[in-house]
Amino acid sequence: MICEFCFVGLPPSYNKMFQIAWALKETWLTPEAHAFKNRVKMLIPPVEVKEELLAIDITYTYNFYYKNKKLKKFDTANCDKLLIDAIAERLGIDDSLFKRRNVTDVHSENETSTFVKIDYL
Repeated sequence: MICEFCFVGLPPSYNKMFQIAWALKETWLTPEAHAFKNRVKMLIPPVEVKEELLAIDITYTYNFYYKNKKLKKFDTANCDKLLIDAIAERLGIDDSLFKRRNVTDVHSENETSTFVKIDYL
């Protein structure tokens, strides 16, 4: 195993990652996305990673339902990109090395967290 870490909360959605200046034809990360990436980078222990194919396991734990018991339409797949980008930057690798992604959503009425485990394939 290369490393594992956990943090409270979920990554920002891909839909909330960018600010766009249409007139200038420019995009950049939102302050929320920058803050998230910096927070994640601080959680990852310093490790040396070989340029080999990697596997990442992500477990999102959150409440699947609103207070009125209706199912939340929450797409955690939209959360993966920013998280994987932050991890790759911290490890000093290209994010294209992540060739196996296992993402699991776990229901909890009390906890919202993200657990990540990274290993070689």
